[in-house]
Amino acid sequence: MKPRVAFLSAPHYCEYIKQLMQYYGFNFNDLCDLDFYEYNLIAELPELYRRIYDQYDGFCVTGNFTKELILQLTSFSGKPIQSIYAHSLEYFKEFFYLVNENRSIDFKRVVTDFSLWLGNRTSLPIPSNVDEFINVNRRFADLQTQLLEYVSTDDILKAEQNIITNASALFAEGNADHIVCRFATAYRKLQEKGIPCSFVYPASDTVVDTFQLLISDIRLAQMDSDLPAVLYVTSDALLSDGLTSINSNNLSIQQSLLEFDQENTAGLVIRQAPHCYEIYTTQQIVKNITDNFTNCRLRAFIFSRTGIETQIGYGIGANVMKARNNASAASKIAQRNHKSYLINQSEALVGPLEASNSTGNTKEVTPGILQAASDSRLSLSTIQRILSATEMLGTKELTTQDLASSLQVTAANANRFLNTLLKSGYAEIVSEKKSYSKGRPSRIYKILL
Repeated sequence: MKPRVAFLSAPHYCEYIKQLMQYYGFNFNDLCDLDFYEYNLIAELPELYRRIYDQYDGFCVTGNFTKELILQLTSFSGKPIQSIYAHSLEYFKEFFYLVNENRSIDFKRVVTDFSLWLGNRTSLPIPSNVDEFINVNRRFADLQTQLLEYVSTDDILKAEQNIITNASALFAEGNADHIVCRFATAYRKLQEKGIPCSFVYPASDTVVDTFQLLISDIRLAQMDSDLPAVLYVTSDALLSDGLTSINSNNLSIQQSLLEFDQENTAGLVIRQAPHCYEIYTTQQIVKNITDNFTNCRLRAFIFSRTGIETQIGYGIGANVMKARNNASAASKIAQRNHKSYLINQSEALVGPLEASNSTGNTKEVTPGILQAASDSRLSLSTIQRILSATEMLGTKELTTQDLASSLQVTAANANRFLNTLLKSGYAEIVSEKKSYSKGRPSRIYKILL
């Protein structure tokens, strides 16, 4: 059965992809069932994604920033999603077209749209004209990836208006002749205002590669649905009495587990273990009973039937042993916080799983977290992931390697996160860890969040 894929973008971008498929004879229908969804404002995207989420196996959007917006503003992040993002070569091709149309064009007066909406919101060097852009010592796609750590949801939502406002000001002041645009929903608005502009569409190879990668991700996700999963159900009532004692608490929890299994036709294998119930199942079942890894329905069900508070640690792994290890680690965090958590096959912490609208892999957004994201210029999701990593490690004192392993990122990225928090006052160096090799000692950072 072919996977169902939704392509979400501005109307002109959807039309371009359709024309590209027809012109080059790309038959994506051999790979998937592809539908197109149009939106006119970036703010419309999260709700559109929520509305169609259950209908598709994977999603394709245009631009890394739109993908980040979906991940930050929706709780539906369990299905594969890929973005068609900018490559420097595609900009250079557009510059060539401009030269071919007007040999006297002054590229110092050609402005790229990404320099119009970020402004001074990041300390990274952003090219403000074509000369600087060509001399930038990195691919633009790499620059985008780095900028994602500094761009907030609010920045993305304001992007269209910032581009229009700043472009209008440049032309009113006589400081620009042309805008080279890649922000799809801003492009039409520039045209409507009569501002000379052109859009950088992706090359055919970029489009094909992105769709093939998405299809591959969907197939892997479908294979992963059969990964083993283990649940540890604990409670203060069980810790005090132990499962060897026959009492009302044990019997009540056991009965509620059996009833939950029957009502959800989950096929759970329930086993008694010292001070907890150990449950064996698959990742797909866990995905179903947690509303796509966002909501611990089992914990709510037990409380509704017994009035007993429980904590549940979910573990998913490549084999049963790894799933048990991850469940054990998640259970320790769950008991410490009196909530439910999941550790997936990549050993990434997800949770707390508390409400149907909670966001997987994030913490509750408090004013302190929002302030830290604003002050440090790290994205909200990065701040939340760092806090989740400290919970998984059981300490707020960690090294660069500790953070890199917990977040599944490179040591260079983890080091950048920690130094950014250090400079903004949300971390401090408390000591150093001696290395047994010839390398330099590792700094131990204390996270002040």
